[in-house]
Amino acid sequence: MNFDKLTQSVSDLEKKVSENTAIYNAKKQELEDLQIARANMLHKQWNNCLSETGRYVDNFCQWINYSRDNLMKELSSHQKECEKVRTELESLKQNVKNMIRECDADYTKTNDDDLSNLNDAIFDIRSINNDLTKNIKMEEDGLNKIQNKIKQCTVKLHRI
Repeated sequence: MNFDKLTQSVSDLEKKVSENTAIYNAKKQELEDLQIARANMLHKQWNNCLSETGRYVDNFCQWINYSRDNLMKELSSHQKECEKVRTELESLKQNVKNMIRECDADYTKTNDDDLSNLNDAIFDIRSINNDLTKNIKMEEDGLNKIQNKIKQCTVKLHRI
């Protein structure tokens, strides 16, 4: 009878060990499944992060190109304006040379009307010269602003 009890005890213990082993294996598999799920989730998050970073880089590059194109248009516009001012200045310079030539020694006999006309011409030249000086100053200010924008874009690009 003692032997039967021991046999029964061993049988019960083997059954409990078998049950515990089954539970252990199930938990081990569950843990592995959770680790795989976690790894998959981390990979997905990483891929999403990379995609978002890629979109940000694309958008930033598009903004840089847009800004560059606009700055180049502004520079071209200012360059055309400066060319117009230069042409006007050359024309005025030629007019002054012509007037100096006309007022040279050959024209020592002038009358009051000629002096009045000359004063009017000098006044007109001064007015035009003042206007051109203002235009040049405005163009220089505009070019300085554009230059500052370019420097800012360059600084931002170097930071990247």
